[in-house]
Amino acid sequence: ALSTILLNQDAADYAVRHCVDTAIVSVMVARALEKSRGETLSIAAAALTMNLGMLNQQSQLQGRQEALSSADKDQIRAHPQTGERLLRDAGVTDDDWLACVLMHHENEDGSGYPFGKSGDDIPLAAKIMSLADRYCARVSSRNYRKSVLPDEALSDILIGDNASIDPMLTACFIREFGIYPTGVFVRLANGEVAVVTGKGASKSAPRVKSLLSASNEKMVVPLERDTASPAYAIKEMLTGEQTAIRVEPGHLWGGEAAG
Repeated sequence: ALSTILLNQDAADYAVRHCVDTAIVSVMVARALEKSRGETLSIAAAALTMNLGMLNQQSQLQGRQEALSSADKDQIRAHPQTGERLLRDAGVTDDDWLACVLMHHENEDGSGYPFGKSGDDIPLAAKIMSLADRYCARVSSRNYRKSVLPDEALSDILIGDNASIDPMLTACFIREFGIYPTGVFVRLANGEVAVVTGKGASKSAPRVKSLLSASNEKMVVPLERDTASPAYAIKEMLTGEQTAIRVEPGHLWGGEAAG
């Protein structure tokens, strides 16, 4: 599931796909923090519905080149409250779900919206979702900009958003996803292009399967490589645009991923 954030960016409209991506990351962080099944389900539901209050506008903005109008900005800042109201009108009564939707744009330092809450006044679940939201937005391509690599996204968050994010969550995020998250393309020391398929022996040596040979020819069968070995050590990360490879999940993760 984590790999789809990087590998399936053309699978659906950004406004919809981004909520699914955020839910995947939020669930992984919640599990790492040993949240209960009920809390984790509430976070997942909130992530899937976090932008309900601006879903139509979000889709329309993807193709626009001009700057946002004052009305656009007002609608964006109001979308957490609009979304919460729509969910209540639809019969949602889960307080944790509703609180996450309402406060997923609040910041640790009080600079967020809609209420300017800070620190412990923001539910941890909303903070988890906020971090996932920021990360997924940065690594996803959109009509008006290309995606950035995961390490660039994390660096941007750590430096640019440092004051607005709970440092405990940032540390947990880095520990859980590692240097090379599942789904990222990498170039190996022998020149092959591979995709990270999961955690390995260390953060710098994840499990990978090579898809392109050193001569840039597609491999009939993906080959698993040991990145702890100097011959197959990771030299750099690559974006999907750089590789132009169409990945079949079933070839990398087996039958359960083939659907």
